[in-house]
Amino acid sequence: MSINIKKVSGNKSVTLVTGFEGFMIEPDYFAELMRKKAQASTSIGNDITGKLVQVLIQGNQTKHVESILTGSFCIDKKYITGLENAKTTKKGKKK
Repeated sequence: MSINIKKVSGNKSVTLVTGFEGFMIEPDYFAELMRKKAQASTSIGNDITGKLVQVLIQGNQTKHVESILTGSFCIDKKYITGLENAKTTKKGKKK
């Protein structure tokens, strides 16, 4: 599985997830789970090469993708690339 973050116009970003074929995951089912978990718009299409199916999710949803893949589908983290793209949260008071 591959997770990529792509910047779109200005400050907006999308999460691209590919590699469903190797794990026998239905992209439609995954997109529906992500739509409910992340409360973000999703779309399904082909990647740049046209060979693989990719799910596009609005915003940086790396943590939600990780939780669904490791929780619902029981995929080990070593098979998922791109987890380092997750947002880091800063804790503390705003000044």
